[in-house]
Amino acid sequence: MAVPALGRGLTAAQQRSGGVFGPWTGGLTHPVPEVVTARFTGTLSATSLQQYAECPFSYYLKYVLGVRPLVVALEAAAAAA
Repeated sequence: MAVPALGRGLTAAQQRSGGVFGPWTGGLTHPVPEVVTARFTGTLSATSLQQYAECPFSYYLKYVLGVRPLVVALEAAAAAA
């Protein structure tokens, strides 16, 4: 294909619409990186379950990837310094 990005986009669209679970639909590589699986072993609080029910993507960012708002991250960095 003359435009590689167009080919990747078409592949992604086909797999998403076809119900294929993989890299274009949120599938993780195998084995799943330790940094991700380490967060799966903890207990689940009522608050975290409620957040998952309200917005799974927000839950994934906060509880699985450990992403925090910039202000919180800056406060934590200032406290550590």
